[in-house]
Formats: sequence, structure tokens, C-alpha cells
Amino acid sequence: MIKVYDKLLQMGNNEVLLIEYNVFFKELSDICFFVIDDKDELQELKKILNNIKTIDHNASIFCCTYGVNRNDNKLYIYCDNLMINTFLCVEDLQSIFSKYDKINNHFRGIVPSDVTELSEDDIINENIKYIIYDNGIIEEYHKEKKRMEINSTKSLLWD
Repeated sequence: MIKVYDKLLQMGNNEVLLIEYNVFFKELSDICFFVIDDKDELQELKKILNNIKTIDHNASIFCCTYGVNRNDNKLYIYCDNLMINTFLCVEDLQSIFSKYDKINNHFRGIVPSDVTELSEDDIINENIKYIIYDNGIIEEYHKEKKRMEINSTKSLLWD
């Protein structure tokens, strides 16, 4: 992941990235921060994401970041939006999270505030610069846009 980190150092502030969730939550976890702060909630969310991959083996899950920020020569990458390319519909994804959406549930914070199916216009409006994959490959987004199945992409957003 050294190659990825070096590439991130070269990026401008506020460049929006799609980072494969394993890279975001594991390999770059020292510089990547998800909107959910609670470690137990974050672990539960990771279980759900792995469960989605079990249900749909071809699903791809990306963290759509705010961009790359620098402060005191350190990198910080923040995210409150997951983009999931899956055959699961919006209702299926909402159902997966519904059991947590109870007032007294400790994991209530993992429930996204919005789950939507994205259109091509939604994707284009994100101004995504790069895609970072599990294998460390970084590609410019415009090259990948045509390969991504837009109609199968769902956005999970936390406010």
C-alpha cells in the first residue's frame, strides 16, 4: 500500500475518491475516517458489508470520500457515503439495516440516513477523481465510469 499512500500525497486537497472498502477500513485505516466513530458500530457495519458480499459475490463496495485533506503534513481522508454496485435493490439494503433502527439499539448509528439507487447524473456530479482498488491499483475515474454498472449502484449516506 506504499504506492497508494505515495499517490495520495500527490493529490490535491478535496479531490473526491472512490476507495474500495477493504483498503479504506484496513490498509489505510490510519488516515481514513468514516462518519461512524464508535468502534463497535464500525465493526458491526463491516460485518454487514461482508454479509452483502456473501449475498452478492460480485458486489463491489467503495467509500466515496470528501477528498484528501492535509493538516500538519498529515493526510486525512473522510467518508460518509458508501457506493455499492450490487444486484440487491434499495429495499433489500434498507431491510438489512432495519433491525438496527430501534431507539434502544446500541448499533442504531450504523443505519444510513439515505439509501438510493444512483443515476448516471448522480455519479457524474460527484466529481470523482480516482478509484483505489484492493490490489493497490489507482485509476482515474473517467476511465472506469463506462465499466461501472451505474444502474446497479446504490448510495448509502450517513448525515
